[in-house]
Amino acid sequence: MRLHPRAKPQPPWHRRLTAAVPRSLRRLLLRFEGAIEEELERFAAELPAGTLVLDAGAGECQYEHLFGHCRYLGVDLAVGDTTWDYRRLDAIGDLSA
Repeated sequence: MRLHPRAKPQPPWHRRLTAAVPRSLRRLLLRFEGAIEEELERFAAELPAGTLVLDAGAGECQYEHLFGHCRYLGVDLAVGDTTWDYRRLDAIGDLSA
């Protein structure tokens, strides 16, 4: 699989670090990712059960767990980082078309 022309692959250590570091420390080390996750947690908590959530550009569906009470649909072009696992996507497609 090749990278999309605009895709910027994460370094190989990034996923291992993210998974291995406790959440509180991860938010200090990975400020951008931590801020996104905090906002998504707040957003998800406000949604009523059964709400349809479209995660456009879902990648590996890393935020799906936040929407367990919703109808989550993960869609991605699936041409990013060659090490990513796209099997959890509900659909593969170009949303710009």
